[in-house]
Amino acid sequence: SLSAHHISPYDHTAGVRWKTTWNNGEPVIDWTEWDAAMDDARRRYGFSDFRISSLGLGYGDEAKSHPGVIPGLGMKSTHPEYEKHIAKYLKAVESHLRETGRLKDAFLYCYDEPRLEADKIVREGLSLVAKYAPGLDRLLTAPVRDTLVGGPNIWCPIARDLHLPGSA
Repeated sequence: SLSAHHISPYDHTAGVRWKTTWNNGEPVIDWTEWDAAMDDARRRYGFSDFRISSLGLGYGDEAKSHPGVIPGLGMKSTHPEYEKHIAKYLKAVESHLRETGRLKDAFLYCYDEPRLEADKIVREGLSLVAKYAPGLDRLLTAPVRDTLVGGPNIWCPIARDLHLPGSA
């Protein structure tokens, strides 16, 4: 039904994830199952644009925020070497998505309507993506705020915050 109505689901792969381990400080990513699930979703249903939910960055919603934790490494965003390692991971993910032709259809969406108090962690995480995986789009559902500028490159404003002609 989604395919027939040109609607892409949140998760094309029905929960299948790529698997990350680390070897001598370098990410080793097994894309086998994820690539197969993505290929199947495209072939069977015609799904294209897809969401990536975290990539080891902080994530959350309007109720709660969570610090980033690098997949396969378990290193938290508070660790002094976090940026060094997340940079390697982000570059590896972007590289694979580019090589497989999926980068143009991917977007990162790790925060849903963040509270003002979360703006710093949201912007810092999205800014890391902009710096180390600049080809990966970064979507944010939030009003445009100065404290977030520089993080997302796709803004999805909250409808209740829009002041349309003829509305109260």
